[in-house]
Amino acid sequence: MMKHVKSKMAIILSILAALLIIPIPASAATQQNCSSQVGGYPCKQVIMSSFDHDAQSEALYLKKGAYIQYWFDSSSSSKHLVNVGVLRYPDYYRLDHVVVAPGAVTGDSKTIPQDGYYYVRAVCGGKGQFGCSGKGRISVLSY
Repeated sequence: MMKHVKSKMAIILSILAALLIIPIPASAATQQNCSSQVGGYPCKQVIMSSFDHDAQSEALYLKKGAYIQYWFDSSSSSKHLVNVGVLRYPDYYRLDHVVVAPGAVTGDSKTIPQDGYYYVRAVCGGKGQFGCSGKGRISVLSY
C-alpha cells in the first residue's frame, strides 16, 4: 500500500516539476484581444498580473489621423504606481504616457501622428519592481 502511494506521489511531483520548467511566453501570459470591439473598430487589451514587471498589448496598425483611446485600470491590490504609455513599433516612439495609482483608472485619447503599429505598455513601479496588477486597452475611436 505504501509503495503504491509513493509511486503516485513520484508521478505527481514529476508532473509538477515539468510544469515549472516549461516557460510560458510573455505574449500568451500578458496579451489578449478585446472581448468586444468599440463601435466596430479594433482594440487590443493588456493584462498585468502581480508577477509581471511589465506587460503590453498586441499592436494595431494605424494610419496618420486615426483617433485612439487608451486606459489602464490598476487593481486596488497593486503595491506600486503603474506607468502606462502608448508606443509605436519598431522605433519605440512614445505617443503618450500616464501614471496610474493603485485602485485608479487613467487614460487619454490621442490622434495618431504617423502611420505605424501602436500598442499600450504598462510597467510596474521602478526598475525591476513587481506587485502591480490590472488591465487596460488601446482602441480606435475613428479613422
